[in-house]
Amino acid sequence: MSVFYAAYVMLLRAYTGAPDPAVAIPVSGRYTEQEATLVGCMAGLLPLRLPTEADTPQVLALTAAEELRAAMKPPLVPMNAIMPKLPDGHRRHPLLQAYLLQEEIPRPPCGGVTLRPSSSVARPPMPCLS
Repeated sequence: MSVFYAAYVMLLRAYTGAPDPAVAIPVSGRYTEQEATLVGCMAGLLPLRLPTEADTPQVLALTAAEELRAAMKPPLVPMNAIMPKLPDGHRRHPLLQAYLLQEEIPRPPCGGVTLRPSSSVARPPMPCLS
């Protein structure tokens, strides 16, 4: 997640010119040990910013990992405690400029067929974060 977060911040910086965009990261929403055993969706958003001093891909990735580790430690502060009410005229939190969601998509069933990458097909080069 930290590499995706760092790459997303790099992309936002490049396209918007904002040196430290605020990005909302989804969290479980279980802020206390008592809530850990509750059943149901309690998901929330955690606003994060990477410092402007983190300007190379390597430093961004390392800083993103540190930020995520620190932000995910209990006690988490719910978004409504940071900004309990949307200001008039806003449809989203003005504190947040972008959202980063990561979803794992399951492979579709192939009816007994085994899928393997072909070694004869030319693949595009992988992007380098260095």
